[in-house]
Amino acid sequence: PFYEPLCEGYKQRRKNLNNLIARCKKFGIKIILYINEPRCLDLDKFGDNKHLLGEIEGNAGALCISNKEVQDYLYNAVYDLLKDCPDLGGLKTITMSENLTHCKSRLLGDQQTTCEKCKDIPAPQLASLVNNIVMKAIKDSGAKTELIANLWGWSSSRGWTKEMIEQGIS
Repeated sequence: PFYEPLCEGYKQRRKNLNNLIARCKKFGIKIILYINEPRCLDLDKFGDNKHLLGEIEGNAGALCISNKEVQDYLYNAVYDLLKDCPDLGGLKTITMSENLTHCKSRLLGDQQTTCEKCKDIPAPQLASLVNNIVMKAIKDSGAKTELIANLWGWSSSRGWTKEMIEQGIS
């Protein structure tokens, strides 16, 4: 909803996804959709939504997950997807990765973000917030979709300690 051209063709994409789900279901195969949300936008795409801008990296900016509008967007996007595609087998999230999503998604360990709202929030708390929002939308949608929270980026190679990993999981 923050940059409408990205929505173009979504109904056809969902129709195609449902067709794929139905075809695979005949063979006992579930489709798992990888989502890496909320995805960043080019800075010039924020327009009247500059208040949603979080961490900035190059010419891109994260949609700040500490912002209620962004939380609502993520919830509603997942909920709406699952209302349209209720037989989707799973959603897989990667909350710390090569993609700029929440304000600390690409930072190592306890590095600081440029986002004023998120600077004092630990990375595990932001990462788990994303997963909790997605899970709530799954439950509320009534779909039997599973959440697969991939934690590969929650690792010592990215500056995460054992305590940070445990904090994120709890």
